[in-house]
Amino acid sequence: MKFFLIGLALLISACLLYLYLSPQSVKQAGILFHSHEGGDAHQHSPDHDHHSMGHDHDHEVNVELLPEKFAGLPEAGSYELHRIQKAASYEVLDSQGNIVPLEQFIKDKYTLLTFFYESCSDANGCPLAMTVMHTLKSYLKKDPELASHVRFVSLSFDPIRDTPAMMAELEQRMGGGNKDDASVKWYFLTTQDVDHLMPLINSYGQNVEIVIDTKTGEQTMQYQHVLKMFLIDREGFVREIYSSLDLSPEVLLNDIHTLEIADRSRKK
Repeated sequence: MKFFLIGLALLISACLLYLYLSPQSVKQAGILFHSHEGGDAHQHSPDHDHHSMGHDHDHEVNVELLPEKFAGLPEAGSYELHRIQKAASYEVLDSQGNIVPLEQFIKDKYTLLTFFYESCSDANGCPLAMTVMHTLKSYLKKDPELASHVRFVSLSFDPIRDTPAMMAELEQRMGGGNKDDASVKWYFLTTQDVDHLMPLINSYGQNVEIVIDTKTGEQTMQYQHVLKMFLIDREGFVREIYSSLDLSPEVLLNDIHTLEIADRSRKK
């Protein structure tokens, strides 16, 4: 009996240690995901129960650059990220409601572009992208020089509900309005309407479908989409496309370093 109790205690301790050290631990980003019956999941914040992504991120996530998190990744600069396509540019609305070309946000820096909508409830969709980007932002905070050459862009495909005012609120919460030049700027954009949106998402191959209520046959306010994140170089070319299967802050940081190393080599 004595050995059984000791073994049980060790098993419980191991489980708790795993949850604490897990790189996907939700406490890294202050975001909780709760699964419901039927496989549906939603993002939950204790302070914002009525929003899916309206979380208050006034404080940076404290994340250490632990070597084990980068284990298995090739050394930055030891591989090449080829040009996939020219990043398309169409008219978008910035958080102040100004009509501007997307090109303004996808050149001259290393850009991570993702499509989202504020009320997304798929834990493997928009909330996952936000969590990964927050962790990456914390990584880059430890390298101010590189951080000053990186930007994040989140572009909504729900122009009806995701207004410029909503984008301004998200920008403030996600730290996009930080005036520190060495910080990563995070921009939230939307479009004037669906007619302006469709050519944009089609050019990036971002499929979006409106979810239909199986009981009523009517459209819901939810969208079915595959998470995609685009790494764009300083000349405006897409160099990598990530999905939920290979999206991690460590991979993103490694690839950004790889592009930066290649750019420095060309300047020599």
